[in-house]
Amino acid sequence: DAVRAADDIIIKGGGHGAAAGVTLATERIDDFRRRVNEFYDSLQLKNQELYLLPRADVEIDDFSEINEELIDNLAKMEPFGNGNAEPILKITKATVLNVRRMGVDGQHVKLTLRDKNDVVIGGSVGVFTSYFSDILSGLLAENLPAAISVPKIISAPSPEEIVLYGCYDNAISQLASN
Repeated sequence: DAVRAADDIIIKGGGHGAAAGVTLATERIDDFRRRVNEFYDSLQLKNQELYLLPRADVEIDDFSEINEELIDNLAKMEPFGNGNAEPILKITKATVLNVRRMGVDGQHVKLTLRDKNDVVIGGSVGVFTSYFSDILSGLLAENLPAAISVPKIISAPSPEEIVLYGCYDNAISQLASN
């Protein structure tokens, strides 16, 4: 409907409810922008920012609830796209340790997250496990009690992620042996 508000200046176009494409004369771009904005202003919509914020589909406490069964169940929901958005998982008891923007324009983000048991690094670092394992080991050595040894860091099956598993079990076994 917003695009149709400028029908008389559109050379050609088409689309659907979620996307549209138009061809305009260059000198009419500002007119098109003004008409589309006027259309939305006429709707007098309130609090639209709230609709743009992501909402969790599922909340979990920590990384221990992420397992192969969950991943398999999420895969069964594919393909994701218009009308079937990827589910948003909220981890309520995770702490962001580090945020790093990557890419030419900073369009990618690498996060380092921590819950009570595990450290997760996301952002295509799995292929660089050998590089990050020293950094992770250092972080763990600084944050684990002296009686707990730093667990082995392994690459996850998927190159897009690396997960440090077994911190809790390792800690318990170390404490039990002391």
